[in-house]
Amino acid sequence: MANLIIKSSADNLVLQGSDASPAVTVAADGQTTFAENATLSGSANNLGTTTAGTLSSGVVFPSGHVIKSKYVQAVGDSNTSSTSWNTVHDELVMTFTPVFATSSILLQAQFGVHKAATGYAQYDFYKNASDFTVTYNVTGLDYGLAFINTASHWDTISMQWLDPVTENSTTEKTYKISLRSTDSNLAYVGWGAQAICSIVAWEIAV
Repeated sequence: MANLIIKSSADNLVLQGSDASPAVTVAADGQTTFAENATLSGSANNLGTTTAGTLSSGVVFPSGHVIKSKYVQAVGDSNTSSTSWNTVHDELVMTFTPVFATSSILLQAQFGVHKAATGYAQYDFYKNASDFTVTYNVTGLDYGLAFINTASHWDTISMQWLDPVTENSTTEKTYKISLRSTDSNLAYVGWGAQAICSIVAWEIAV
């Protein structure tokens, strides 16, 4: 049986809807335009190269896929002598709005630290002002780092934390570094005017 060929007598092949408006238009070069959303039943095995459009929140990504990332940095320092947890380094603020309500947020921070005298300084992540009392000392993080310094020496540390985002929300999250001193001697984040502190966030599909 020979191929069934449908060919327009002009430049475009147009399939009209019941109101005589174009529903599907096939141009002379083969470019096809749908007047409304197209629903495909089954799998599209090869979509070719997608050059425009936005994936909506209804798209499902495989577990572990990185959906979104963000990086922030700040220069300078903040300090506290309090033995209670404090929010510090107001210049170093990560605001992050997930694309999906069920994603996890993987955070990594790197910053300079300093202790003015012998003792411990403890560091951790904190999320949102309302959650400050419950998000520090997360499982496995052990207050970030217990830092001892007897020579007024500065160092850099790195911390990681996976925030599971259990509130099922795509509202903006705010992440900072929290700090406390165990002996009331000054503890610093970002020691020195040239210290660069940073936070990186990745949204991970689960």
